[in-house]
Amino acid sequence: MTATDNGLVTVSPLWEMAGDWQLFLAGSAAEEQINEIRMHERTGKPLGSEGLVDRLETFLDRPFKRGKPWPK
Repeated sequence: MTATDNGLVTVSPLWEMAGDWQLFLAGSAAEEQINEIRMHERTGKPLGSEGLVDRLETFLDRPFKRGKPWPK
């Protein structure tokens, strides 16, 4: 697989962190982590720190945080 840097990702730290991504992704994760990932897959909201989400909102000019509910 060939990977290149882009505006959101610098590849080399990710390669250093995980090495073989197939083994990394096949590894065990806590049930709580898996459920959190699944929730974000359903909502389409980014999973990360508040700072990351703030930067994504600014970079993509798109809101990701939950807004105020509509009046009933």
